[in-house]
Amino acid sequence: MLGTRRRATWLGIVTGLATKFFVSFLLIALTILLSQKSAAELSASHTTAESPLYPGSSDWFVLQAINIASSILGGIIGARMAPRKSLVVPAVLVTLVLAFTWIASAPATESLSLLALWALGAPLGFAVGVLVYWCYENKS
Repeated sequence: MLGTRRRATWLGIVTGLATKFFVSFLLIALTILLSQKSAAELSASHTTAESPLYPGSSDWFVLQAINIASSILGGIIGARMAPRKSLVVPAVLVTLVLAFTWIASAPATESLSLLALWALGAPLGFAVGVLVYWCYENKS
């Protein structure tokens, strides 16, 4: 029994992270295709307002929305694959994403709200996704 629970916990962690990164990749690729930005525009300096990576630009907010949405979906899938009401899976998912955020380079802004959106979007998205699944699971 313990081996099955451990396997399900790992499955929840791996599928949650894989879902988040795969959905992020697909949505970002779709966004780039639909916006029809040139390669020069996409590789523009992060300090110009035209760059999609410039904090505060509309493209940057789209990227943050994709980050949060994919994290919510990753949390839902991770909770679905994990043992029922397992606190280990959401804790590990949030911890790993916080570690990834700590390693990543922060956006070039002094705005605390934009930094908070960037740093806390994915961890809170995972937590919300797990809670959404647990609420759905309770109603079933």
